[in-house]
Amino acid sequence: MIKRFVFSASAFIALASIANAADAPAPLAYDWSGFYAGVNAGYAWGETEGTDINGWLDFPDYKSSLTADGDGLTAGGQLGYNMQSDSLVFGVEADLSYLDVSGSETSSIASDNHVVSDDGYLGTLRARLGFAADRLLIYGTGGLAAGDTGSKWVDDGGASQFVLSADSQWGWVAGGGIEYAATDSFSVKAEYLYYDLGTDKLHYSGGPPAWCTPFGEGCDFELKNTGSIIRLGVNFHF
Repeated sequence: MIKRFVFSASAFIALASIANAADAPAPLAYDWSGFYAGVNAGYAWGETEGTDINGWLDFPDYKSSLTADGDGLTAGGQLGYNMQSDSLVFGVEADLSYLDVSGSETSSIASDNHVVSDDGYLGTLRARLGFAADRLLIYGTGGLAAGDTGSKWVDDGGASQFVLSADSQWGWVAGGGIEYAATDSFSVKAEYLYYDLGTDKLHYSGGPPAWCTPFGEGCDFELKNTGSIIRLGVNFHF
């Protein structure tokens, strides 16, 4: 009788343990909500398109458009905030990067005229919208961009010399990426961004060269900057 009781009690405890394990809630999925900050590094390439608006000797058929292609490394930092609802993750991110990108092109009409891009910076303020599968996040992103790519129109022809530099430019940026939470407070990401900083109009009105001011109105130029960035990054969540 005692043996039967012990066996029955043991069987009941075992069954209860199994039932309790079956009813236990599954481990919670990773929550992407909260603030984060991190660093990034990668590769950038782009172009500076320069246009002589007036045209060589003011003849429209001689208008000159030059494109300086450049590429190089980029590095910077970012900070942001995420909110998660079910599998959707909404967020905002700001970043600032150094662009080690330089290039130049010389006019086929005037060998002393060049368009140059020579290093600079890019900052963005972007919205992010993504889909989370536990610790994996796939997202798209887009927003405002501001930067200075060191773009210039240069005339270095003897006494007829001038350098016109583009100011800091404003535009837009869009892209996407994938991020993985390796731990509860640390994630890694790969990201692509395309930026368009718009067109900056430049005017030269003083002194030589004579071709620039034959009728006294001066010379007008445009510089347009676009480019792409592919980079890896790490984020620390808190």
